[in-house]
Amino acid sequence: MLLLNQVTKKFQDEMKALDSIDLTIEKGEQVILLGHNGSGKSTLLRMIGGLETITSGEILLDGQSVSLAKQKEMRKLREKMGHVFQKFNLIPTLSVFQNVLFGALGRNPLVVTALHPFAKKELREKTMVCLERVGLADLAVRRADQLSGGQQQRVAIARMLMQEPSVILADEPIASLDPKAGIEVMDLLVGVAMENKMTLICTLHQLDLAVSYGSRFVGLKNGELVLDEQKAKHTVDSFAWLYGKQKELLQNVT
Repeated sequence: MLLLNQVTKKFQDEMKALDSIDLTIEKGEQVILLGHNGSGKSTLLRMIGGLETITSGEILLDGQSVSLAKQKEMRKLREKMGHVFQKFNLIPTLSVFQNVLFGALGRNPLVVTALHPFAKKELREKTMVCLERVGLADLAVRRADQLSGGQQQRVAIARMLMQEPSVILADEPIASLDPKAGIEVMDLLVGVAMENKMTLICTLHQLDLAVSYGSRFVGLKNGELVLDEQKAKHTVDSFAWLYGKQKELLQNVT
């Protein structure tokens, strides 16, 4: 379970990026974070993942404090959280296989290299299982920079699976992809989360996809939590008020 209690983030100019956020997310939920640019979505994800400090309040993952964790404790907590970013963060000159193998480094600190001849047999086998799950086993030896954007994001998801997290934090994972690739990536993300009983917290600008994939919708506006609803008969228009004048974000993916 993930618990946020009165989480607030202020910048140096005292401007609040997030204001007293209370939120409880149960294991296995697929939560879509909604809100216009600057609403605080990415900041919230980064604080949950321990990538940014909070000003006040507390974040707990399975009863352990993320916000107060010391360095050693934070490493253990980060093992539970897999990240999928808009930028794929692959090493372009390495093979697909080697990039995915890097996902094991957090749980296997003695792995000095991701060059597969030196990796343990079980890790090499696990890498191939993860690549098979994302449909890229046949491209294992290809360089990462030779893949399409959609394929590279699938490699990033395979790398995340190597980590064996309990929570997936996905920040605009399809923003740089074409519509077809975006749907394929969302199918994959939600699919692996459900199969492995992972919690998925995902920010999306494409509201038609948010409506399709979310089981729960959390909306932020000007740093405040203004919406928290389970999936019902929502449409794109149901959430238009969150975006104000940024109506270009409501365009459907076709």
